[in-house]
Amino acid sequence: MAESKEETKKEAVFSKEQLIKSKAFAQYRDLLTVIVKDNEKITKHEANKRIEAFLKRKVK
Repeated sequence: MAESKEETKKEAVFSKEQLIKSKAFAQYRDLLTVIVKDNEKITKHEANKRIEAFLKRKVK
């Protein structure tokens, strides 16, 4: 039973192309092309974490 509960809690994963085309990330399309690898699949949560981390970086 524990395994079935974990499976239902897993988030959906999306390809780089799907994230770039989504309305949720429309303002970050250019940024997503840089922070997500071509064949990588990540969750929306992970994409948001990467966007926030990138935007908080110090400019050299």
